[in-house]
Amino acid sequence: MPPALLCNKNCNSTAIYYFLNVCYFTCPPGSYLSYDLVTCLACSAPCATCTGTANNCTSCLNSYYYIGKCVDACPANFYIDSNNNCQACFTNPQRCILPPLTYSIHPFTRNYIFQAYVVFNRAVVLTPEKFATLVQISYAGQPIKSSQYTVSSFNSTTYLVVFSSEISALANK
Repeated sequence: MPPALLCNKNCNSTAIYYFLNVCYFTCPPGSYLSYDLVTCLACSAPCATCTGTANNCTSCLNSYYYIGKCVDACPANFYIDSNNNCQACFTNPQRCILPPLTYSIHPFTRNYIFQAYVVFNRAVVLTPEKFATLVQISYAGQPIKSSQYTVSSFNSTTYLVVFSSEISALANK
């Protein structure tokens, strides 16, 4: 007789989940609920816990959890939290020894509007005000004021700067 049917016959109405000939209130750690919604199946190594399938790890054995995978080391700019998960350094900078923050500016013109990508050497989360205090932008040797551009996050390491029409006119001469 299949385990699901055995469980339905032998388990009570609250401990309905079946795993290794025992009924549980929920699937035990190291197992996940199968498609029949009664049988718990074992997670695959290196998963300590998983969901949906045996290989869909939610935590890891003898390794670190990073974006759905078990890894031997967290990538650069990540630290290991108390649950052995890799966390981005910008979420808790005190936990990381980060390299000094540097950036490069990559100007370009699109549709006659002067713009630039500002690319940082690591992930950052900056308000426009903080961006203006960290990044010094100049054109033709003259500093550009933060009121002469708008800034928005492009991705975790890059910001897009769109300059005012006044600056764009100068750049397009």
